[in-house]
Amino acid sequence: MVALWSTSIICTDKTGTITEGVMRVSRVITADEHYDFRRVVQDPRMAERLLLLKIAALCNDAVVENPDDELRHWRVLGNPTEVALLMAAAQVGVRADELNRLEPRVDAIPFRSESKYMVTLHEAGRERRLYCKGSPEHILSFSSTVEMAGRIRPLDAAVRRRLTAAFEELSRHGLRVLGLAYRRAADVRIHDPPQGMTFAGFIGLKDPLREG
Repeated sequence: MVALWSTSIICTDKTGTITEGVMRVSRVITADEHYDFRRVVQDPRMAERLLLLKIAALCNDAVVENPDDELRHWRVLGNPTEVALLMAAAQVGVRADELNRLEPRVDAIPFRSESKYMVTLHEAGRERRLYCKGSPEHILSFSSTVEMAGRIRPLDAAVRRRLTAAFEELSRHGLRVLGLAYRRAADVRIHDPPQGMTFAGFIGLKDPLREG
């Protein structure tokens, strides 16, 4: 028998044991700002400026079984991370079902563990839109421009270093980090891997600790 006071290391499963086992969006980072997601929820006007929430909802395979019910009663099927992204977007009024009617998906590269990214292609009137989400390193490597202060500018080495430091900081705090990017053009096509993307931001997710 070993007394608790003499124990120096305890090994336990984390997910669903000492945590709730449910992924939730915690942080949102753009090239301009860092946001606590609770602040975004409290200010709906902010969601309009965060294109990455729209990308998170569209470049997503999670499915809502009962979209006509209240949000708190939704039953969402899919990967836990994608479910979290879909729910976070819906919390600020960015609904995937409505977006997909406006921008129907016409092609996709599904997420694969070896590639670590997903790409979807959408029709939006006379324009085509490419959305991508995946590991921060991959998304930055696919991006040649970045949206800053409402303008598109080249993604230079200095901005890349700053963005890399930002997602590494989130990772050190135990968050799972996803990068998001997009491309818009009348003749844009889907490529594997995508290139010439515009970096939109990072989303940090966490699995909260259980009470107690």
